[in-house]
Amino acid sequence: MNTARDWEKPIRRLELLMRLKSFPVAFKLFEDREAIAAIPFVRRMNHKSTLCQLINLVRNFDWTVGAELDDFMSVVCPSIIGLTDIPAYMKDGTFRSIVWTKSRSDAKKYESEIPRLPAGKYEAVAMAPLVYNPFDPDIVLIYANPAQMIPASQSAP
Repeated sequence: MNTARDWEKPIRRLELLMRLKSFPVAFKLFEDREAIAAIPFVRRMNHKSTLCQLINLVRNFDWTVGAELDDFMSVVCPSIIGLTDIPAYMKDGTFRSIVWTKSRSDAKKYESEIPRLPAGKYEAVAMAPLVYNPFDPDIVLIYANPAQMIPASQSAP
């Protein structure tokens, strides 16, 4: 796939300077789920997964993966990246109040503070190690600890 930028040199330099333990992950969001097929070497899971499981496959195992709404175990993960909206029982705090918070109002506030891409525009997502120039990314995710991120944040203009 043609990309507007060659990511290999800057990412290899970033990996070296920050001593990253895993690949920076490129995300590409698609308005048409059929577009995933155009991504070279894309793998589709034959079972339901979570977003963090897919990210783990990319960052630690060097895979390129694609998914659409039906490939996820629940609506929690795909709602983060805009593939769907969350249901009413999550918006009103019922879901999170069962285990994670003290009250439903706390859970509602917690849920409303989670950053999410607007729902309805995208039907699928592809993720791959950015260093391989798989596509022009919409999002780049870098896993790092505070000691790795401090120099990066201090070097920003």
